[in-house]
Amino acid sequence: MLTINFVIVFVCFRIFNGSDLLEETHAWIMLSTTTLLCLVSGGISFYYVPQSHKHTFYRLQTYKQYIEQNVWEEKMFVFDNNHREWTGHEAVRAFLPTHCPVRYAPKEKLIELYKNRWADWCEDPPEWFDDDFKALIPRELLVGVDERLWGGEGEGDNEEEDEEEDEEENSRNPDAGESGDV
Repeated sequence: MLTINFVIVFVCFRIFNGSDLLEETHAWIMLSTTTLLCLVSGGISFYYVPQSHKHTFYRLQTYKQYIEQNVWEEKMFVFDNNHREWTGHEAVRAFLPTHCPVRYAPKEKLIELYKNRWADWCEDPPEWFDDDFKALIPRELLVGVDERLWGGEGEGDNEEEDEEEDEEENSRNPDAGESGDV
């Protein structure tokens, strides 16, 4: 992060011909001094952080761990596909598969959430629970949710209706699909 400052000074003085207010040598000296001061101050500060708190500065996590620990447990707001902000754990958790691949999401927790809450959301829908939202949720996560409540325009919304439409189409045109002609 500190290295970009050197690039900026180089570009300012070598490409844009610098400034009349500050000589190039003075700019390099000031930048080097302040960078060194930042590094030394940061090192001293980190040295005096108690061992019990040092792990909070950096933790190596996989994306799946990040989603489960930070997003599922801690995040309190989310933006939907229409750039509207929604707050609360329930909204964040419900929108999770719309923002990250399902393979990284806590699949079992999402299935349980949708199984327990989908019918309630249909009866008393939160503002974010609209057809756009329903269409974005992968059907593989709606295990245990009544298919009639799925809504939206996702895959496999209502196969019974599709079959009824096919039968209706065939009754209007009895020759269609029976002759085997292509």
